[in-house]
Amino acid sequence: MNRLLILLTVLMAFAMVTVDVTAAEGDEHPAAQMEEVDLDEEAADLEEDDFNDDDDGITLDFVINAIPAALLIDMSGNNFGITEDGTGARSEASSVYMMPSLSAGIGASVSDKIYLDALLGAGVLVNESLRSFFVQGTISATFMASQSLNIGPRIGLIQFLSTEWLDDQDLLDEVDFEDSTGMMFGLQIAMGDRVRYLVNIDYITMDFDVNAPLGVTPDDDEFELEGLAVQFGVRGEF
Repeated sequence: MNRLLILLTVLMAFAMVTVDVTAAEGDEHPAAQMEEVDLDEEAADLEEDDFNDDDDGITLDFVINAIPAALLIDMSGNNFGITEDGTGARSEASSVYMMPSLSAGIGASVSDKIYLDALLGAGVLVNESLRSFFVQGTISATFMASQSLNIGPRIGLIQFLSTEWLDDQDLLDEVDFEDSTGMMFGLQIAMGDRVRYLVNIDYITMDFDVNAPLGVTPDDDEFELEGLAVQFGVRGEF
């Protein structure tokens, strides 16, 4: 009888151990499967993050500004002129200049609202009295006021080259001007999408050193030009 009780006790203990082991093995597989699902989701999240990072990168645009219509109004009030000593013939600088130019460079949207660009260009400053070729470099930062309107400040340097005084008189025509570096700062307005209407309003200042031949007297040793430039053109961002 005692042996039977001992045998039943051993069988019951073995059965309980077997049930516990089976339950433990049954719990282990779902955990492993759950871990595999979590790893797959994490890998998918990483791939999605990488894709979003590519979209958030800054893309550079090729920018070109073509400005065929530009007026510079001299507001210095100097009324600079040159007089020929022998004949008394006099030639004065006009206060209104044409200033067409063409510029190209790079630009980029650095945020949803701000667009930066840096351009290099060339043009000519001319009226019936004076002609000067120039090269320029500008930097602008425009803010998106609406979906099709950007407006903001710009600043630049202008190097004036091969400046000539235009006059029919032989002596007056021989007046030379030193190359000059001017500054400009103002406002840039762009309207449209990729191809835009462009309006620039700039304050420009520069000084030309005057070299006059014998027999010609300039009003001053320097020709100061200071005024407001209003420029109309077309802008492309590609």
